[in-house]
Parts: sequence; C-alpha cells; structure tokens
Amino acid sequence: MRAHVFVWGLFTVLLCVAIGSLHQQRTSSQTNTVVSSTAHRTVHSSASPPTTWPGVSPAIQVSDLASESTSTSAEAAVSEDLMFTKLANQATAAIHPDGDVGKVAVITAQDANAEVNVRSLPSPNADSLGYGVVDDVVMLGSSETSEDGHVWHYVTFQDAATAGWVRSDFLDIPAESDARFIEAAPGKDVLKEALDEECGGPKAIAAYFMTQNYTIYLCQHRGQLVYLSQEKGTDQVIVSEDAQTVGGGYIIPNDNYEYRLDSSVFVVVRLDDKEEENEILRESVIYSERYRD
Repeated sequence: MRAHVFVWGLFTVLLCVAIGSLHQQRTSSQTNTVVSSTAHRTVHSSASPPTTWPGVSPAIQVSDLASESTSTSAEAAVSEDLMFTKLANQATAAIHPDGDVGKVAVITAQDANAEVNVRSLPSPNADSLGYGVVDDVVMLGSSETSEDGHVWHYVTFQDAATAGWVRSDFLDIPAESDARFIEAAPGKDVLKEALDEECGGPKAIAAYFMTQNYTIYLCQHRGQLVYLSQEKGTDQVIVSEDAQTVGGGYIIPNDNYEYRLDSSVFVVVRLDDKEEENEILRESVIYSERYRD
C-alpha cells in the first residue's frame, strides 16, 4: 500500500515539473514573438547629429566596378545604348536649353491601364524601347517637335532602367516643379554626392527615415528645410527645398503632388484639378532617427 502511495506521489511531482516547464517554454515563445513583431520599427532621437551620413553605403571600390563586367554581353549592349542615348540627349539639352529639362513629370493616359510606348526617336514610327504605365514618375530631358506637329520629350524613368522619347500628351508636366532629380556620375555614390551638395554635410541633418523601398533625409541648409529621397536599387535622388514641418512630421509639396512623412508612414498623394487626393504610394517607416541641438 505504501509503495502505491509513493509511486503516485512521485508521478504527481514529475507531472507538476513537466507542466511548469511547458508553461515556461510557452511564455518564452510568446515573448520572442512580441519582440520579433515589434523589432521592425525603431524610432531614435539623438542629442546631436552624426559625423557621417546614416544609411549611406561605403564608397564604391574598383573591385566593385570590375565585378560588373560579369554581366552578359546582351545586357552590356543595352546599357551602352541607353547611356549613349542619354549622354547625347544631355548634350542636346545643353546646346538648346529647354524650360522643362530636369522637371519631374508623370505618365498619364485616359485609360488607367494603358501602356505608353517609350520610343528610340521622337516619332510614332520609331522602335519601342519599352513602355510606361499611368503614374510612373519620369525626369524630363530635351524636347523636339515631330513632322506631324506633336511635341516629344526625352524621359528617364525614376524606378526603371528605361530612357527614351514619349509624346507630350502622355505626360503630366507641372508648370513649375519644386523637386528635381540628381543622377549618378560613373563610379560615384549619388546619394552621398547629393547629400554633401544639397545639405553641406552630416551636421545639417534633421531627420533620417527608412521604408521598405526608400531612404529619406531632411536637413537644414541655408535657412531651408531640404528633402532628399532615393528609391532603393536606383541611381537617382529626388530633391526638394520646399519641405515643411507639420505637427510631428513633414509635408513636401511638389506642384500637384504632396509627400507626407512621419515616424510611422511615408505617403505620396496626387491632387487633381478639384483638389481631390489620389494616394499613389504608402509605405510603413521601419526605422527613423531625429536629431536636435
């Protein structure tokens, strides 16, 4: 009889230990889950600005440039053609100044699902190099008038390796653009070059944000709040000197567009003729830093 009592007592103790261990594992698992779900967003305030630009990649090395030679000959040929056309266009623009050169425009069409051809020459009969879709952002180069009287603009897409001619009636061109593109020179880090040029150095930085696809900076320079952003994977930086502080965030107007930014979200809206808003981009901020004196 005593043996049975001892066995049952031992079994009860072991059962309690097992339950306690399981509860501890579940608690630890839940804690890890909470940490992992909140770790994607970090907000940091610093008493003083950094001495180097946060988020800027190290300088491009010769070995990095050499590694690019491993691309296929077909890709290299396409890249050379695009670069030659772009350089030729820039030279033309320098000789024949155009008021729209450097402006930020948007692909437009009556059909929201239309594919707008990008031509190799300013002619409807020229080869198509690709196409753009409604609301694609482009930078304008020089313009020419074709024999049929239509005006064509040489455009460079912000988020694609495409450059060519698009007819003006498929472009929404602002009368005055507050924002502009800066492009990379060969072997240069366009982001660092733009930050140094537009902000004067890291000590001018006011805030730094990262989203899934964008790196964004606000800096105080020459009495202005300057906005700079780069879409990841591109060699272009968009710059605006018309950023405004609103509440705990920022608003950057750009003609019929408005960029809105705070520590939680980055939003781009487009304003139509009736001042109604059409949201074209929304991304969560996954990391931000703000600096104060």
